[in-house]
Amino acid sequence: MFDRGRVLAAIWGLASIAQYSPVPICRYEKTPPSDFNSRNRIQPSPRVESLTTHRAQGQLSPPRNKRPNHVRKAMQDAFFASNSCRTCRQKRVKCDRRLPDCVRCCSLKLRCQGYERPKKLVWTNSVASRGKLMGMTTLDIGETPKPILLTGAAWQPRKIDSSAGPLAETGPSPGRLPLSLTDTYLQDLTPECRKYIRYFVLDLSRESVVYDQPSKNPFLALVPLMSQSKALSHAMMSISAFHYTHRLVISNLQPHSRNDSVAAARSPEPWHLSNNHSWQMNQPKFRDSLRKALSHKQKALELLKSEVSDDPAKNSDATVAAVVLFICMDVVEFGSHGWDHHLRGAAEMVRSRRLSRNSEELETAPWLKYFDTACTTFGILGATLAPTCDPLNPRANSLNPSFLEVLQHSEKQTWVGCPAELLYLISAVNSFRVDPATIPDQQSAVLDLCKRLHNFSPLAWAENFADQQYHESRSHLAHAYKAAVEVYAAHVIGPLLDHHYLSASHILEILQPAILHLLAISQEDFHIKSLVWPAFVLGAEAQNSELRDFIRTVFHRIWLSSCCYNAKNAVEVLDKIWAQDLDKSSGESWLNYVWKLEDSWLFV
Repeated sequence: MFDRGRVLAAIWGLASIAQYSPVPICRYEKTPPSDFNSRNRIQPSPRVESLTTHRAQGQLSPPRNKRPNHVRKAMQDAFFASNSCRTCRQKRVKCDRRLPDCVRCCSLKLRCQGYERPKKLVWTNSVASRGKLMGMTTLDIGETPKPILLTGAAWQPRKIDSSAGPLAETGPSPGRLPLSLTDTYLQDLTPECRKYIRYFVLDLSRESVVYDQPSKNPFLALVPLMSQSKALSHAMMSISAFHYTHRLVISNLQPHSRNDSVAAARSPEPWHLSNNHSWQMNQPKFRDSLRKALSHKQKALELLKSEVSDDPAKNSDATVAAVVLFICMDVVEFGSHGWDHHLRGAAEMVRSRRLSRNSEELETAPWLKYFDTACTTFGILGATLAPTCDPLNPRANSLNPSFLEVLQHSEKQTWVGCPAELLYLISAVNSFRVDPATIPDQQSAVLDLCKRLHNFSPLAWAENFADQQYHESRSHLAHAYKAAVEVYAAHVIGPLLDHHYLSASHILEILQPAILHLLAISQEDFHIKSLVWPAFVLGAEAQNSELRDFIRTVFHRIWLSSCCYNAKNAVEVLDKIWAQDLDKSSGESWLNYVWKLEDSWLFV
């Protein structure tokens, strides 16, 4: 017997559950016999249909166990990288991108190189030394750039804080070289050596030319050649350390006011005799960098000797570049002591390399053109003050018109800044020192030289330049060089003729205006570094104390701007010349006195 009460209670309980429970309770409904596929279909209750509609319309809140999208993305970024690690990319396999290290690399016991892409150090506007693009710059490879005009304010030497550590404030940008460089010629260098290379690229390369155009600066192309010659690497670091030491001394000792430069030049204590290398070696601020300079120079000399003696016939461009850099180092370090030996060696190496190459290879070897230009320029100006004039370039022995083309490159590729026409005339004057009797028709040759010198127009040369803001400085520079060439020519070829325009009265007339042209170029003007040779020649010819004080001021400006030690030595030699002039009984020319000195000076 069924208990009727219990059955009714169970029925009412099921009904209440179906009414209030969120779980859908489905019922079977009769289907039409014609729809066979829909037979026995389970139909949802109206309660379930209502819940589904509301969820689709977004009226119900999301379930508690599901996080928002931005939270899930933040958690994913915290545990996974956005790209594959470098190790998996190199092996071309799929990376799990887990942080901090890839799990795949750890499981295979591989060193995970991280997820950041390395920034390669690319030397822009440099010359390719091998391959299809040898001899081309990065500007030549891409689109042809527009002509660069030298606009903007003139570069001023920066003050260096010695308390911040060596080379802490070098270069125009505060950034430093990364510790892991990918370039093969820099990856084995210590951080200190890299700082000196950085100083060479950012600072010293600009001092090596008059107008700094990175696409045409030959010193910027030295860095890729470091892998071919260790002597070149140590030479670059040595000259950078010397230049940095001099700049550090100047920054710590120069007056705070710009107007004090003239007063410092006239102070009782001669500025050119103080703060020499012996004094610098005893100062803690300058001792370390000076020792580095001397150490790298000694290593460079030893390595250069071995590289040259191994196979002299196959000396690379890097070896020749190291020899040429030693000439520049002598100018920065002292101004004497071996530049002529390096110059002879470089000239011989360039001559042998030119003979071993055909004409097509010479066109794709821009370094040979620079070597030829630098050796010729330094040889011409160095021969003017050398005891014996032995021109290193055979083309300088005669008035060769084709020789002028080589000298035109010196206006842009060196810091000398002498007009090519005047440099050519200095070369012609030097040829009279060798053996005047060997020159055919000596009288006509001298007259032709004087005529070309007289017709040279400094203003026309100055205006033959794209940027007009430098026309005035170029005019002062050309006037000073022309007067200095006239003074030098008067001492050499003056006794050869009885009547010429280079008389004593003419030299006395042009001397004071020429020195005023030197003073017109300020310390902040980068043309100041080109005044060493004309300032020395004009200063040696000066007779009164006022003009000599002006010359001291000019050399003091050159020293503060270029940091080259030969500016101090030039004033020291001038003091000896001026002291000899006090003895009127000798009657000897100052040029003959310089030729009798033991040292061979390169005042450029």
